[in-house]
Amino acid sequence: MKNPEVSSLKKKLCALYSPESRSYKKRLLIASLAVFSVLFTVCIYGPFEMYQSLQSMFPFYLDELLICMGLLSLVLLMLGSPLIALFKGRLFDISVSLVFALSLCLYAQRSFLNIDLGLLDGRQIIWPDYAWHSLTNLAVWFVLFTVVFTLLYFNRKVWQHTIQFVSILLVIMQLGAFVNLLITIPEKPRDHGYILSMENQFQLSSEKNVVILSLDSFCGDTMEELEALYPGMLDSFADFTLFRNYSSAVCSTFYAVSAMLTGQTFKSTETRKQFFDSSWDSDSAKALYSGLKEQNYERNLFVNFNNVVGSPENIMDHFDNLKYEKRQIAYKSLITKMLRLSAYRCVPMAIKPSFWMASGEMNEILPPSLDCWKDWVDSTNYAFHSKLLSERLHTTEDKNVFIMYHLVGAHPPFRTDENGFRADTDHYRASRGSLRVVEEYLAQMKELGIYDDATIIVTSDHCDKERIRPSTLLMIKRSGETHEKTAVNQAPVTQIDFHPTLMDLLGIDHKPYGRSVYDVSEDEIRTRIWHLVSPDHKRYTVLYEYEFDCHVDILNVNKDYDKIDYAPPTRLIEMLQ
Repeated sequence: MKNPEVSSLKKKLCALYSPESRSYKKRLLIASLAVFSVLFTVCIYGPFEMYQSLQSMFPFYLDELLICMGLLSLVLLMLGSPLIALFKGRLFDISVSLVFALSLCLYAQRSFLNIDLGLLDGRQIIWPDYAWHSLTNLAVWFVLFTVVFTLLYFNRKVWQHTIQFVSILLVIMQLGAFVNLLITIPEKPRDHGYILSMENQFQLSSEKNVVILSLDSFCGDTMEELEALYPGMLDSFADFTLFRNYSSAVCSTFYAVSAMLTGQTFKSTETRKQFFDSSWDSDSAKALYSGLKEQNYERNLFVNFNNVVGSPENIMDHFDNLKYEKRQIAYKSLITKMLRLSAYRCVPMAIKPSFWMASGEMNEILPPSLDCWKDWVDSTNYAFHSKLLSERLHTTEDKNVFIMYHLVGAHPPFRTDENGFRADTDHYRASRGSLRVVEEYLAQMKELGIYDDATIIVTSDHCDKERIRPSTLLMIKRSGETHEKTAVNQAPVTQIDFHPTLMDLLGIDHKPYGRSVYDVSEDEIRTRIWHLVSPDHKRYTVLYEYEFDCHVDILNVNKDYDKIDYAPPTRLIEMLQ
């Protein structure tokens, strides 16, 4: 006797996979249009749009991106469409409906439903604050899926024509935008395989050393807060002078580091590339680096030069660790990272946290064989610390050494504990941890007997953007300088003084290029200029310029960037791209 429940199940399965009048070719066409619509949105247009907006962040070029994502889309299309076309009847209809509804939702999310969540610069997003937006997103997705399946239920012929027409329409609309962006996107300068070699990352001189340790996003007033949280913290910096009234020039690593090392500030008439090119070719830059060479200094720089130098040609005559190495790309990593970024833009708010990433993770696209990229540019405080502990500082007798490191410092995401090791922490623990790394560096210098005669600068490029103020870390120990405790200097100094100060410390005539921090008295009333970069979700677009003659701690900007406690911005600068 037949089991009625089994018979009922067989009938349902047969209904799902029932014979139909549509040929395999017809089903393949319908499936291909729906699948390609999804792939074009996620695999081609999405990654391209992200690249177009933030190409300087990516360690690869447009042709490499398009070839990788194009081939991936072709493979997925050739695998996915025939597989779906094997289904028949309702099973085919349901499968295509799911894919088509997904393509509608992905397009709608990326084009209309997203809100500005800021740049992917590592700053954590408070996702619970967007709970209501998450619900509205899911509601829209539910409605779109419901519409597609309702159409299938009432009229399969109209459903079929709708899928074909709308899928083609979605691709054409995005293709038009794609071509427009492709025409207007500026060509990214190619680095021709140049890297900043890591070979002498921990090599100092047995004679003279000038060491700069830059900690990203480290505010000047944080030192006092950390001293309260970690009593005795400043003991390791007893021989230093802390400049407590030191102002950054601009709240952006792109411009700040270059300004520090060249003495040049940007002009509103310059693009970012023009700023880099003119700064590193300036008389002030040439005077410093030629002066170092004349004094037999080996000049080594450890930063992401795409972000703070522009093209490698800009520093070819200035730094000795710029080397040529055949360029390689980890294509698997390129594909996975760009798909993750694209998905971040296309998925509903409720699941965006799963796809969030910091832009610095893009450096994993360059394989470990490229030591400069893998071991440095992607290096955080804890990675640098680990390498310092294992490889340790060593000396050479052949040359003096001028060396600059730029560490993650207090920049989010906070992945350094208070002892300088890997952990998910907070601003204060990460800040303390970055200083622990510096302390270990100083301790190893003392072990080698080169600390006393060295000139050491511990600084930052800008303050934490969440605090929105110009107060920035600057501590200097001149060669032979000693104190019983950290000296505090309240002179109104600024990042524009950093480059002349370097020249002053090296005995190079700095007067034609500006003032050293040692030229400014503590009782001087001095007007300083600070620029705040206001980012939208795609790129840096506006600079707010502030003039102030107060202490840096007084200058606090509100979240809208249009007001500060002391004075309003003097002007807005529309930045050229």
